[in-house]
Amino acid sequence: MCTLNSLNTLLPADVDPALFESGLNKVIARYDILRTVFTYEGLIEPLQIVLKDRKTALYYEDISSCRKRNNESILANTGLRTGRTGSIRARDLLIRFALFKTGEYLHFLLLTYHHILMDGWCIGIILKDLKKIYRSIESRIYQEPEAVTPYRIISIG
Repeated sequence: MCTLNSLNTLLPADVDPALFESGLNKVIARYDILRTVFTYEGLIEPLQIVLKDRKTALYYEDISSCRKRNNESILANTGLRTGRTGSIRARDLLIRFALFKTGEYLHFLLLTYHHILMDGWCIGIILKDLKKIYRSIESRIYQEPEAVTPYRIISIG
């Protein structure tokens, strides 16, 4: 059995879902851990595999026309409605994203991820990079962010 963590945050802005998905995929490309899968079927011990390239699809839903009370109910049941609960298969990314438009200039972002991926400290770094990358793509002047320093180099240094 696996433990899934989730984080939700409000984005007080008009967000273009296609550009946001592009930003998510650039973040996934930056961090090996976000492209990591585990396989265990037919093996004595689980095997960690870091995929060279992996893309995600952003789940997006506009619920802005629903009454506020209905929005809260929809968001409370998001895991069930978007397939964000239950077990994660070996070929699945261990992180998933759902974006809900709740108002004209308001979005709700839900991240669901396997507990082995990261802790609270890491999620802040990921969100900061996502914000920078999305804004860069949105401005149509995309600049590749600074290279990520692998943890193994930081821990040795």
